Amino acid sequence: KEEVKDRWIFGNSPNHWSNIHEKKKAITWIMENYRENKLRALYGHTLNDRLKQSIPIVFVLDCWSVNTSAEFRNWVKSTYPFVRIRYIPAGMTGVVQLNDTYFHAPYKAHIRKSCTSWYRSIAMELLNNEQLSEAGRSSIIRSQMTLSNWRNMSVDWNCDALKKLELTQP
Repeated sequence: KEEVKDRWIFGNSPNHWSNIHEKKKAITWIMENYRENKLRALYGHTLNDRLKQSIPIVFVLDCWSVNTSAEFRNWVKSTYPFVRIRYIPAGMTGVVQLNDTYFHAPYKAHIRKSCTSWYRSIAMELLNNEQLSEAGRSSIIRSQMTLSNWRNMSVDWNCDALKKLELTQP
């Protein structure tokens, strides 16, 4: 888990959806880490600020409202003038975006499988314990299915899914 920990960007929105603050935080992290490292690898020490500004980068984004908002587009334009934004038409993300086809689908499938296995192991353990009453089983299930347990397990599931997809190296 430690080898991928520094690449996680945890959000803090009131719901699980992206918002402008979280989007800016993610873009800034990408630009400060990934882009800088890639440019250094390509150009070495000859890379100066003028050259960095002349090398364009393209963001391919879906049509989620935060991505298409004037606030986000203006922020990108003023903060990263070398960035060009392109949008995938609504409803086409899963068809044309390679990330959805080759990364998210198997990634999410692995997480679903891990979650199902975890839940099944708890259920089977309870069903095989004949000494427990129905109320006792329900009580144990409620104690296991807490948000903190799910959160903690989801980090493990995500790390395992990344390892399974051999994406632990940037």
